[in-house]
This record gives sequence, structure tokens and C-alpha cells, in this order.
Amino acid sequence: MESDEMSIGANSQNGFASNPNMKIVADYNVALQVLKSEFFEIPNLYNYLERLEQATGMSFEMSRCFVNASPFFLENERHKLLRQVAVGFLSHSKLKRWDSFFSEQIKDIINDLPGDRDFDLVANVGMPIFDKIARPLLGVYPSNRKDFDRIATVLQRMVEPMLPLKQRIQSEADFRNLINMLEEATVEAGPGCDNRVKGLPAASLLEHVQMEKPFDQLTCYAFVTAMYAALAPLVQTAVNMLALIYTENSGRAISAAEFDAQFDRFLHLATAPKYIHRIALKSTAIGGSHFSKGTTVLIDIQRAVVTSPENKQISRHMDFGFGTHFCVGAMLSKRILKELVPLFMQRFPALNAHQKAVDTELNVAYAYKFYSVSPVAASY
Repeated sequence: MESDEMSIGANSQNGFASNPNMKIVADYNVALQVLKSEFFEIPNLYNYLERLEQATGMSFEMSRCFVNASPFFLENERHKLLRQVAVGFLSHSKLKRWDSFFSEQIKDIINDLPGDRDFDLVANVGMPIFDKIARPLLGVYPSNRKDFDRIATVLQRMVEPMLPLKQRIQSEADFRNLINMLEEATVEAGPGCDNRVKGLPAASLLEHVQMEKPFDQLTCYAFVTAMYAALAPLVQTAVNMLALIYTENSGRAISAAEFDAQFDRFLHLATAPKYIHRIALKSTAIGGSHFSKGTTVLIDIQRAVVTSPENKQISRHMDFGFGTHFCVGAMLSKRILKELVPLFMQRFPALNAHQKAVDTELNVAYAYKFYSVSPVAASY
């Protein structure tokens, strides 16, 4: 395979560095102090949307609903409950019940790939993770799956700093459409009938919250949709990791043992999310860096690392966030990647890369729009 033009880590700034209201942090120790400091807070997207409503006279009701229903925003009691529910559902013991199901679904994804013609890593490997794993696990069965997935998979753009008003307006319409598609599916199913996969090993997240009733119905729908959309980085990371491995090895796969030994390195270099965001509450200096009040701090996940001098392995990183905002799906993501990537390599010992394109419009994640490959040899 040819040298990859994504250059993960090298193109991470995307114009943010030239914005005087933003500051990119690439030093791990400075980043750690920022995340621990009381002088920096998570951007309050809910308050921002309220101010935007006042300034424009427009309604962002559904956007605020999603902020209030997502465990990834804010730090109030409601969001602590959201995280508690999410972490509990994705705990080791709960995921263990899904183990065999995950393995079968992953095998299906790999077996469905053509062995004799070109295919797209994004469309044929990444996106099926949504349909075959995320959908049954979370219970997300909309009336129009294709449109739902197309919208949900780009919702991570909502957290992008300085997102243009036009895109905020589009996100508001998208959120409303997502909820409508879930509500329509419920009505269409009728009493005692639905389009969910039968014979699953446990209740889905949506079924769980509907039975336990920690939230109202609208919040339940918004919560599971936010969780579904939050799996976009897993999908993107899976594609990035495959592209990275075959690129590094001149189009060849590596052994399962070698993959396992280098998994942490591959994970870090392929991790899709670019930044951890914080806002400076007051002017302060950390590690020789000065942060003015109101500055948006972007911690560069790829560059803010510590490498062990003995073996040159990455020993400390922030690939899954930090502290109370550590990724609730970290365990699930590792579980999927550790099985899917070796199985893919087993089937495709060698690949040729053809057309590929990075999603340059996505400023908060490293992702490909498409990555076309063809098998050189395929066998189990």
C-alpha cells in the first residue's frame, strides 16, 4: 500500500491555531494540569444554545434536549445519572452476556466482504458496526435506518468549537428527525410487535431505560440516540487502524500476536477523536503557557502523550478522555477492535489501496470519507 496522506497528528490544527480565542495544548503535563484545574471547565453547550436562541430568535429546543440527554456534556446531577446508567449498562459483567453475539456479528461483517474485488473500508467494515452491533445493543430501530445512520454518524460535529450558525440550524433539524424516526417505528410496530432482532442475549439499552424509567420517554430516545452516535469514533478508529497497519507493512497484514503486542500503539495512532475541550474561567499560567479568560483550550490527544524511553511505547495518553469524562464505551471499543482487526487480517493477508479521501470537513475527528482496497490474496 502507498504512503498514507492522512498524516494523523500532523494535520490536527485545521486552522484552530490561528484563532486568538483558541489554544492548542500538545504537552501531556500541561494538558493534565488543565484537566485537573478548577480554572477550566467543560464548555457549557446548553447555556451557549440558550444564548444563541436569545440572539437569533430561533429555537434550538431539540439540540438542548440532546445536550440534556447525553452523558458526554456538562457535570450536573442529571448528567451524573446519565453516566451512571451508561457505565452500568456497558460494564464488564453486562457486556460479557453479549460476548458470543458480538463474535458472531464480527464474523458476519468480515465474511460479507468480497474476496475478489474492490471494497470500501468505511462502507463495508466501519458502517456495519453500527447496524450489526450498535443497533441491537442499544435498541435503536428507527423507521428509516439508512437516513437515521447517515444523520447520527455525523452528530459529533455538534461539539465543534465555533460551529457556523447554518450547521447549528441543520443539527436542530437533524435531532428532530432522529426522534421522529424512533417514534414512527414505535407506532408502526403496533402492540406486541417490533422490528428488533429476536433472541438477543439481554435487553437493549433502550429496553433497559424504558423498564427502569430513570427518564421520560423523549429523554430515553435522545439518550440512546446520543449513545448510538457516540460510537462513530469506534467506527472511524477501526478504519484508521486497518489503514495504518497495512500502510506501515507495505500492504501486508501482521500476525495476531504482533497485533496484540502493539495494540496500544495502534490504538493511539488510529484514535479518531482529535481534542478534549475546556474553557478558561480566568487568566492563568500553566507550565509556561498562558491562558486568557474565555480561551477555548483544545488538548491535542495525538500529541499530548508520554513515551516510555526504555521501549519507546506510549505509556500515558488521553485516547479515551480523562477523569469523570473518561469514555463510557472504552471497554466496548477495545473489545470490538481486538477481535475485528485480527479476523480481518486473517482473511486478507495483503491489500492494495486505491482511492481514499479524508473527511476534511470534520474538525473534531480523524476520519476517512472512503478508503477503497482490493484483496491481493484472501484465505482463512
